[in-house]
Amino acid sequence: MAAQEAEITHLEEELQGEIASQTAIIARRQSEVNVAQADYNRYLILYREGAIAASNLDQRRLTLETAQAQLNEVKSNRNRTAGPLRAQINRARATLNQIVEVRPEDVRVAQTEINQAIAAVKRAEAELKEASIRAPITGQVLEVYTQSGEAIADEGIVDLGKTDPMEVVAEIYQSDIGKIRSGQSAIVTGEGISGELRGTVRQLGLQVSQQKVFSNQPGQNLDRRVVEVRIRLNSKDSQQVASLTNLQVQVAIQPEMSLK
Repeated sequence: MAAQEAEITHLEEELQGEIASQTAIIARRQSEVNVAQADYNRYLILYREGAIAASNLDQRRLTLETAQAQLNEVKSNRNRTAGPLRAQINRARATLNQIVEVRPEDVRVAQTEINQAIAAVKRAEAELKEASIRAPITGQVLEVYTQSGEAIADEGIVDLGKTDPMEVVAEIYQSDIGKIRSGQSAIVTGEGISGELRGTVRQLGLQVSQQKVFSNQPGQNLDRRVVEVRIRLNSKDSQQVASLTNLQVQVAIQPEMSLK
């Protein structure tokens, strides 16, 4: 009987630990929602005053919706975990209370229920682990494809991007790639950008491929061979275009004096 009581106590401690863990996660998610809500409210005021574009406000709304969905999912997980565990423990305790004589068969029955409760705890822990989705990198949610409770869409769950710093992928004609070096300065312009953005060549691609981006100019050669070059924007300019992933731009790379 003492061993059975110890097992029930152990189960209760595991349940309390699980509840405490879930409560901590909920508190963290709630904090993220609060921060996202405050950020959205601030951008809403700026938008109404005409200080920012609608795309900036939409990005904050998306961040808020994502944080709220994550909070709702954690709350659901806590309820799904705690309810069955409490029922298992209550049944095991009721059986233990009914034992008047310590008979081998009574011990076996109680031990079976305890084992079932332990198995339920392990299953719940495994299900909770399977239900938790962790991003492999730190970044900004660009688009949500799957909401809480939905089947995972063909596109996945979210588009996640590292927007600090932002990078530009430039297509350089193969005839010009010999003039490009890592560390060269670059100027970036385009629709939706205020003024010029400054950056530095970070990486040159290792293969030549067919051009993917075109200027729509009449008579343009549509079969040019290019090399992709990555340009990292400086911190200030990265912030300006952090919400403009996949924007088409024009790039001018400053040649080095020694290459002329």
